[in-house]
Order: sequence, then structure tokens, then C-alpha cells
Amino acid sequence: MPVLGIALAWAILYRLNDVWSETLAWSDGVTWLFLPAAVRPLAILLFGLRGAAGLFLGSLLTMSQFTDAPAERVVSVAAISALAPLIAVTCVLRCLALRHHLRGLTTLHLMIIVAASSALSVALHNVYYWNANFHADLYSGMLPMLVGDLLGTFVVLYLARSALRVHARLRRERRR
Repeated sequence: MPVLGIALAWAILYRLNDVWSETLAWSDGVTWLFLPAAVRPLAILLFGLRGAAGLFLGSLLTMSQFTDAPAERVVSVAAISALAPLIAVTCVLRCLALRHHLRGLTTLHLMIIVAASSALSVALHNVYYWNANFHADLYSGMLPMLVGDLLGTFVVLYLARSALRVHARLRRERRR
């Protein structure tokens, strides 16, 4: 079940991102704000390999539904979207001696995980785009994609945190 939930979260955030993607787009596939990036580290932290499968499925669905990209590009980008955070989160957790869940994570840990996941995702996507002659050079899309991934992740995490606080406050008020 987590696989479908993650795929659905990815698709919803992808569609929400489309609202302003034309305004914030740097190029096709690269935007200065990418909300689905928030799903990547959280899916891996919470569900490990099942999280990666959900990311792969969500990326496959959104790319095949909302772009006219060829099948090879859809599968390649979906694989990068799933594998980059899996590798990054696993490496960071091992280096910091943490477990695959949110318990015990500090804000600094989460920031490191998000930064590593975003950086590896950006690097692998750009290597793919450059190798497929989609970008003229290896580095041209890195900065906007990195900013988009980081900003999108922090926007979603901030909104989720705010929603949880409002929910907790409403529950406390209801009990009174």
C-alpha cells in the first residue's frame, strides 16, 4: 500500500507544481520550484525500497500522463527519481548512524538528508540529460534544479508542519 500512496502523493504534488511551472520553468523538466522533490527523502526514510518503488511508479505515471517524452526518457528519469534518494538517504543514514524512520531525526539531520537527496538527484538527472543531448552542457541545469528541489522540499515540509500544528491545536481546543 505505501507504493500506491507515494505514487499518489508524487502525482498530486506534480499537478500542483504545474500551476506555476510555466512561470518558474528554467527549461523542459527543470523548474525553480519542484514540490514532488519533498516526497523523495520522506518516502525512503519511511518505507525504504517500497518508497523507491512508489517514487518510480509516481514518476512513471506523471511523465507518461503529462509529458510527451519518449518511453526511454520516461523510464530513465523515473529510475533516477527513485534511485538517487535511495542511495543518498541510505548513505547519510549510515554516516550519521541513524535508522530508516523519522524517530530521533533532528532538524539538522533532516536538512542533511534533504540536501544529499536533492544534490544526488540533480547530479544524476543532469548527467542523463547531458548524455541524452537534452542539455548542451553538463552543468547548465544544475543550479535551477537544485534550487527547485530544495525549495520545493522545504515548502512542502513547512506546509506539512504547519498543518500538523493546526491539527494539534484544534484537537486540544476540542477536548476543552
